Amino acid sequence: VEVRVLIDAVGARYSVPSILGHLREGGVTVAVFNGNVIMGLRLPYANLRTHRKILIVDGTIALTGGMNIRAGFSEEATGESFARDTHFSVTGPVVADLFDLAAEDWRFSTQELLNDEPWRIEPPQRSPGDPILMRVVASGPDRSVETNHKMLMGAFSVARQSIRIMSPYFLPDRELISALVTAARRGVEVDIVVPAVNNLVLVDRAMTAQFDQILKNYCRIWRSTGSFSHSKLLTIDGTWAYVGSSNLDPRSLRLNFEVDLEVLNEGFAAEIDEHIEETLKTATPVTLDGLQARPFAVRLLEKVLWLGSPYL
Repeated sequence: VEVRVLIDAVGARYSVPSILGHLREGGVTVAVFNGNVIMGLRLPYANLRTHRKILIVDGTIALTGGMNIRAGFSEEATGESFARDTHFSVTGPVVADLFDLAAEDWRFSTQELLNDEPWRIEPPQRSPGDPILMRVVASGPDRSVETNHKMLMGAFSVARQSIRIMSPYFLPDRELISALVTAARRGVEVDIVVPAVNNLVLVDRAMTAQFDQILKNYCRIWRSTGSFSHSKLLTIDGTWAYVGSSNLDPRSLRLNFEVDLEVLNEGFAAEIDEHIEETLKTATPVTLDGLQARPFAVRLLEKVLWLGSPYL
């Protein structure tokens, strides 16, 4: 089986020794995105990372979403404290779009074109019964800069009934906060779910610094209980869903290379809503009184960290 594995140059440094050597010893063709793990990163572009999660199998099935391939996301490897996530298996024409994106990232990193027989995309073998309309949304600091940001702005602007967001890192900029607040003021129910336990403590502190701007304008924020949740899910009016790798923070919205799926289907949106509803049953609401009751030094630290949020 022909295998290609592309890992972000910074992400490859998360394990010591690096996973690259282990893969190569096993005969896997592997490369790093935007850098060299041994000699160093491609400065000054080291802050421009790939956060995409794409797996294509035999040109017929694609896996994408928010889940990283690491032991921390496996109950078998980590035990009950494993991180939770939501990932998606897709078939149909959208597989070709995801492959094109992955193949272009591989070409950028290695100069190899994946255009011969093993990489041929198979046409769908069955006619759709109840097709789900979706499209791939690629974003990054290149020709698709801030595509995910524009999608979110448009979605928040047309919402009429509900906006439901689940994200591990919630650091929207002023424009997105204004869009959420405006939606809430016109009667849209806005619920935002973030983890009670976060794997990035500094990011959690920075995003808490913004909570008061959201809460005092009719939006609701919830802290989910249990182990860390890495899911990135969003629905509008129980009809439109946006899922994938993008967090609602400056890194995902301006610096990272990301990939998301825009899905227009009531059944799919209902499944995402149901997942968020189940989380809300045991979630703890964040309140203005609770935020203001904390020591001044803690709140000041959070504001300082918020200023540096693009680099966290």
